[in-house]
Amino acid sequence: VFWIRPLVFSALFFLATCGNLFAQTWSSVGSTCFSPNAAYQQSLVVCNGTPYLAFYDVANPGLSVQTYNGSSWAYLGAPGFGNMTTSIRNSAAGYPELAMNPVTCQPYVVFLDHNTNVVTVETYIGGAWVKLGTVNAATDNGPSLDIYNGVPYISFGSGSNEYVEMWNGSSWVAVGSPIPVANSTTQTSLAVDPATGTLYLTYGTGPSPVWKYNGTSWVQVGSNVSFSNGIVGNKALQICNGEPFFVYEESAGGGGGGRGNRQVYVQTFNGTSWVTLGGGSISADDIEWPSMSFCTLCGVCSPVVAVDEETTLTVGIFEFLNGAWTNIGALPSGSGDVETVSLWLDANCKGYVGFMDATCNNQNTVYSSPLPLKCPPTATPTRTATFTSTFTATKTSTSTSTSTFTSTSTSTSTSTPTSTS
Repeated sequence: VFWIRPLVFSALFFLATCGNLFAQTWSSVGSTCFSPNAAYQQSLVVCNGTPYLAFYDVANPGLSVQTYNGSSWAYLGAPGFGNMTTSIRNSAAGYPELAMNPVTCQPYVVFLDHNTNVVTVETYIGGAWVKLGTVNAATDNGPSLDIYNGVPYISFGSGSNEYVEMWNGSSWVAVGSPIPVANSTTQTSLAVDPATGTLYLTYGTGPSPVWKYNGTSWVQVGSNVSFSNGIVGNKALQICNGEPFFVYEESAGGGGGGRGNRQVYVQTFNGTSWVTLGGGSISADDIEWPSMSFCTLCGVCSPVVAVDEETTLTVGIFEFLNGAWTNIGALPSGSGDVETVSLWLDANCKGYVGFMDATCNNQNTVYSSPLPLKCPPTATPTRTATFTSTFTATKTSTSTSTSTFTSTSTSTSTSTPTSTS
């Protein structure tokens, strides 16, 4: 029985981290409705357990960032520091995006300037937000931002091209040649593989190409990603374990969106083609504003998507498990209509979600919860011991007084893996 204790410990650890943990309790991070007035286009990042939220700030017209200090939400730097394109409810104008250096927790933001419509990047240094050079001099569209090894990378559309650039410490320089397009006015999405630093880019409203930078040039990943009716809402490209995942919103009826029509899909590249996870929308409900993150505690990429649940008027959370999308819970009932949902999962798969909260004048609210993770079947060791003893005694007497005695004993012990979930 020397092996029993380790196996019991392993089983308990497995259940604690990757078992059927559906006892989900969402709670607000600090007070709900913490912005001074309405807030739009939320972008949430968590670093070392501290959440940061970027948003268009109606009280201080422009881009603001707030962070939770352990007891309350406070502005990081000056309120409204970013001269961002004015945003209203259910609008994607300005395209603000917050990104973080995961080592130093230094934040960066990208947005479109209100006066020039030019891509602008700022970072927080020494208690103030500082602009990082000049990205471009022409009118730009749909920027996206990511950080790798402390280096900011951005993508945007301008003229008849899509661009990717990196900050070299003093200026923005091109990453590869610009990609010619028929329409550069759509939202771009830039993602970096955290393991290799490989850049991926997508844009357009469908069919949309996904590009990968091979170190010298941009090459397309498979064929164009096809959609049923074209993207009508926001989209995002992310990389997990070297595999690209693409989440987007479209109108199920092809009517250009509108209540009752919207669906959210996730596609991934299987090495030869793009396939839709689960074969369809993540939910039959009317949903919009998808935001995706990943839990990898169980050794596989488990995509988790948060959405604005228009059917139930709350934030819905869905996880892809065993070939299907599973509703793993929503925020407390009565959280009200939401928009511009932004999801973040930390290394322990604790979930954070920030959103515009319609129950309180469209102000900021952030909730968190340990994710109720359920792992796919995993091989775990099971020890089987078998002991067989055979005893045979034979005694034969003859006139020559001969005695024969035979004894046989056999013992076998085997250890075999079984599949448990």
